[in-house]
Amino acid sequence: MAKPVMLTADGLKQLEEELDYLKGEKRKEIAEKITQERENIHFVAMLDTLEFLKRGGRISKTAGFSK
Repeated sequence: MAKPVMLTADGLKQLEEELDYLKGEKRKEIAEKITQERENIHFVAMLDTLEFLKRGGRISKTAGFSK
């Protein structure tokens, strides 16, 4: 059974270190699986306010104006 890995910088580092121990076809198979699964990763963020996005220039002042 596969061991769960947290997708953080430390988790990815751990995964990279574990892959270094594998050799040959098994390593290539795992690398291909990771490449395929990367397509299924999504990031969702919920914000209380758009203020910091507006200040940082990520959205326009018009888009950031809401009450």
